[in-house]
Amino acid sequence: MANTIKIKTGSGSDPSASDLAVGELALRTDNGKLFSKDAGGSVIELGGGSVSDGAISTAKLANDAVTFAKLQNLDTARIVGRSSSGSGNAEQLTASSVRSLLNVENGATADQTASEIVSLIADQTIAPSTIDMEDDEKIKIGTGDDLEIYHSSNTNIIDSGSSNFTLVHGEDSMIQALHDAQVELFHNGNKKFETQSGGIGVTGNVACDGIRMTDDDEIRLGTSDDFKIFHESSSNKSIIVESGSGSLDIRASSIQLQNAGGTENLAIFTSDGSCKLKHNNNDKLETTSSGVTVTGTCTATSFSGDGSNLTNLPSSGLATSGGTLTGTLNARTILPTSNNTFDLGSSSLRWRDIYTNDLNLSNEGGANDVDGTYGSFTIQEGHHDLFLINRRTGKKYKFNLTEVS
Repeated sequence: MANTIKIKTGSGSDPSASDLAVGELALRTDNGKLFSKDAGGSVIELGGGSVSDGAISTAKLANDAVTFAKLQNLDTARIVGRSSSGSGNAEQLTASSVRSLLNVENGATADQTASEIVSLIADQTIAPSTIDMEDDEKIKIGTGDDLEIYHSSNTNIIDSGSSNFTLVHGEDSMIQALHDAQVELFHNGNKKFETQSGGIGVTGNVACDGIRMTDDDEIRLGTSDDFKIFHESSSNKSIIVESGSGSLDIRASSIQLQNAGGTENLAIFTSDGSCKLKHNNNDKLETTSSGVTVTGTCTATSFSGDGSNLTNLPSSGLATSGGTLTGTLNARTILPTSNNTFDLGSSSLRWRDIYTNDLNLSNEGGANDVDGTYGSFTIQEGHHDLFLINRRTGKKYKFNLTEVS
């Protein structure tokens, strides 16, 4: 099918719908614009001619079509914005006008005071949710930057320089660190703990799970360290020392000294009662209201007193210098303290009877008055006879006895 293109011409105004048939073209000879009529009956501009001022709408511009080169030239150190009141064209803003808009001071010539910053934050002129700073970048506070807060490597640091550092809650101090001096900890505003050049100082009680100290370290009590408890490494001994002019008192209704495992008692001391000393967990000496009770053998190197009240003496030896021993002395062996020196009885005080099995007679270490020799004999009893044994020669004799009744 062949189509015929008809071009109408005119000037002065754009053609109307009634001027054109569908698909028909019209050319304005005064501005060069070309028009046509679409199937819907509308006149559309196809192009051509020159663009009038203000004739291009925003919708006609492609995105990113306008480059910086197409914008108005800016003066140095300017920001595009608007400081004039009301809406209008963009303006070139200086640094001063930007600071005025943000209500901040010139950082090159002045710092804002703490009260100004507080005021800005209070009215939310400055209301940051996060302050993001890199390692070793510091927040400095004080006329001489006396306080610094920063993060370095893996360490968070609050540096008060040569000044004291105090952490408070309201009017109460919580922590106080004094320059070249002590660190103090508080409870409800009252100091409870402080470091000292020689250790620590505590005001009040110390509650802990235990105290662990190494060998030769001492627990010292008293103004002059009169009382000490420690473990001595050189002797492997645990030692309690009272070095003052007073006494060491242990106060309790009952005191028990036990072995390390707590399985045996070594001694038991009971208030208003007995004191017991033990051997292998068995009672050996116990005080009573009338004296002491000894279980087993009592061995002594000396005895003081006349022994007049001693009864039921044990079979161990008993030495005394003078006095009278009443009752029965039960013993295994009675020995003199030196050889050929002491007597059993005397010329005026003789034992009534001596009961013995064999009778051993010896003056070894001395001599007789007849030939100057010494002898050693044993007298033994037979059924009808008495026998004599010479312990030096081994010879044996029988006494010649004459029956008288």
